[in-house]
Amino acid sequence: MLLRRETAPAVDKGAQMRKEWMAELKRLQARLEQNERYFNMICDFDMTEANIHERNALQMRYRYYLNKIREYDRTHRQPERESTALMMVP
Repeated sequence: MLLRRETAPAVDKGAQMRKEWMAELKRLQARLEQNERYFNMICDFDMTEANIHERNALQMRYRYYLNKIREYDRTHRQPERESTALMMVP
């Protein structure tokens, strides 16, 4: 009895990575919003300073993933993707 191996559908790894980058952008956006809410609540100088450093780190990570998505879109020439609506975090 012969068993036939079915071929798996071709997966575009770049498209999968793009989805993961988009998911990470959404998580980072939520963390930035949480960071801002916390900043508005704290009164201690050291905690305020730590919060500012955390916000800067989150913004850099956001910018990194945003640039990865834009580069992917540029190389794959698909302008209808949602990255055209992506904007930098203030």
